[in-house]
Amino acid sequence: MFGNCDFQTQDSTTSIIDGADTNAGLIINRGVGTGSTTIRRLTVTRGFQGGSQGNVDRGGGIAIFTVTGSDGGTTVENVIFRDNHASLIGGGGYLAGKPLVVRNNLFVGNGAPTGSALANLSNGSTVFFNNNTVTQSVGSGPTAAVVRFDGDSTVFVSNNVLWGNFGRDLFTNGLTVIANVVQTMAGTPSLASGNSSSDPLFVSASDQRLRPGSPAIDSGANTPFGGLATRDLDGEVRIKGSAVDRGAYESDAVFASGFE
Repeated sequence: MFGNCDFQTQDSTTSIIDGADTNAGLIINRGVGTGSTTIRRLTVTRGFQGGSQGNVDRGGGIAIFTVTGSDGGTTVENVIFRDNHASLIGGGGYLAGKPLVVRNNLFVGNGAPTGSALANLSNGSTVFFNNNTVTQSVGSGPTAAVVRFDGDSTVFVSNNVLWGNFGRDLFTNGLTVIANVVQTMAGTPSLASGNSSSDPLFVSASDQRLRPGSPAIDSGANTPFGGLATRDLDGEVRIKGSAVDRGAYESDAVFASGFE
C-alpha cells in the first residue's frame, strides 16, 4: 500500500497521521529492487518508536528501511513532521533511498538522543536536503546532532533554516553546504558557500513562516544540487522574488522589504 505514497493535495495539513505518542507514524520496509517511494503533502504527528533495538528505536514520524539491493530512490517533500520521538535516533524521520531527496519539509518539536529531527540510513546513497525548516528539536545534549547524516553517503545541504533547536544543528564533515541559515554548525565541509547564522525571524514560535526583513528571504540558491520543489509548504509558487527563500515557506516578495 505504501510502496509509492504520493499525496496530491496542495495542503499538507489535510492528510494527517497521528501516532498518539504510542505508535510510529509511518513505516515502510523496502525490499530488493529499484522501486521508488514518494511521500508528499502530509502531516505526521506524535509518532513514537520506543524500542531498545533494531528497527523499533528509530524513525518516530516516518521510518523507511532498506536492505542490500534496495536501489530505488526516495523523495519526501512538503511534509510536516511535528512532535515525533524515538528512543535512539531519528525522532522525526529515519530515511533511506538511492538517491534520498528531503525537500521543503517542516520539522518542529521532534526528539531523539541523536538525529532528533532527522537521520539517514547509511547505504552509499546520495542525499539532497533542501529548503527544510527545522526548529524546536530536542536531543540528549547541546552537542547532539539535530540533523544527522551517517556513513558513506554523499550529502548536499542547501537553502535550509535550522534554528531554535536543543543540540548541534549540523555536523558538516564532508558535506556540501550552500546558502543555509544554521544556528550551530561544526565540522569541515567539502564545500561551503553563502551560509548564515543570523536569526531567520520566524513569525512566532508556532508559525515558522518568515517575517518581513528576514535574512532568509530572497537569499537562497535557485539551482541547488537536487533541485527545488515547484511549490512551498503552503502550496505557493516556490520563487516569488529575485531568489528562492531559505526554508520551507516562500514569502510574498512584495512585503519582503517590510512594507505592508
